[in-house]
Amino acid sequence: MCKMTSDGPVPVDREIIIPEHALPLVRLMKEFELLTSEAAVKGDSHKALMALQMNPLSEDSVTARKVFNELVEAHADYLKGIKKV
Repeated sequence: MCKMTSDGPVPVDREIIIPEHALPLVRLMKEFELLTSEAAVKGDSHKALMALQMNPLSEDSVTARKVFNELVEAHADYLKGIKKV
């Protein structure tokens, strides 16, 4: 865990205990974060869409694709390499 300061994130030296029932969601969100980061660094539209589809807040794959394409269109200037799929 990190504490945000004016100098950026600073590691906090303490153990965090995640309840057993929450671990699957925590793991899923970490995979989502990693896939999103990889898609951004590589400019990979398909990985970006896959990340959005795996997010538990996405209703379904069809809606996720529609939202993805709308976001890409609205923010094309900032999403270098990311295209509609």
